Amino acid sequence: MIYIRYEEKKYGFFEKMFIRFKKLKTSKLNGQDIITLNDVSKISLEKLSKIFKINCTSLICISESLMNNNDFISFIDKENIYYFKGIWLYNYLLTNIIEYISLNKKEKIENQEVSILTNDINDNIIYEIKEIAYRVKVVNIVSNKQKMFYKLEQELYEKNGITININNDYNKTLKKSNIIINYDFSEQEFNKYEISKTACIININNKIKITKKSFSGINIQSYNINFPERYDFLGMYKNEFNKNVLYESIIYKRTLARNIRKELENDKISIVSLNGLNGIIRKNEFSKISKKI
Repeated sequence: MIYIRYEEKKYGFFEKMFIRFKKLKTSKLNGQDIITLNDVSKISLEKLSKIFKINCTSLICISESLMNNNDFISFIDKENIYYFKGIWLYNYLLTNIIEYISLNKKEKIENQEVSILTNDINDNIIYEIKEIAYRVKVVNIVSNKQKMFYKLEQELYEKNGITININNDYNKTLKKSNIIINYDFSEQEFNKYEISKTACIININNKIKITKKSFSGINIQSYNINFPERYDFLGMYKNEFNKNVLYESIIYKRTLARNIRKELENDKISIVSLNGLNGIIRKNEFSKISKKI
């Protein structure tokens, strides 16, 4: 794992002449490798590429300024290096987010009807569907690949007496859902369907806009968590990194979903706020769409 930060530097005349021969600034902080970029020039990126190859780098964590730099992101994509974006962690926080929404709507989580939109199925998605189904009133599955979920439907009913709904009437399903989790439907595909005008939509992989003028609900694009202080290994550099991304880089591993959830519980991770297309969503926005009003 390499952490990469950006500290822009204006080079003088003589420095520009010899910059090709200068090494990138590298250091170790509490055992972690840190590289500081002073620019995103072709020369600097070539040097960074060599470091990746020497170290067989496959995972990196980058500061927010670099995440917003299109040239740097294009370079990383070409290098085929995975950089943390917070999406992997997002998948394990869905029950926390539903709890946060219910709390701020002043409603009980067990009264929520949740629809899950996904055309993919894997162990993590199955685990999250189960966890949600244990907590809420109704779970609906909206998918172009419905047959893949029949085994899960049967398992939940036979082992736990829990019913999840898998049907073809997407409009009827989405119009009565309090919360809609959109795993991978595109903006165009999502907006084909009728949805509850006061629904809370949780977008995981795609940032989408709701085009329906009647929609007055909440369109969630990302989240913000508390950051455990015991992971403050980057010291003064910590604030240069997005907290979600930084924490994700620390706990990322290939293991069962329940192990990740256990780690989140041990670290007492909670949702401190949710973000829409225009920034942080105020808590009173949730109470405005509560059924109690």
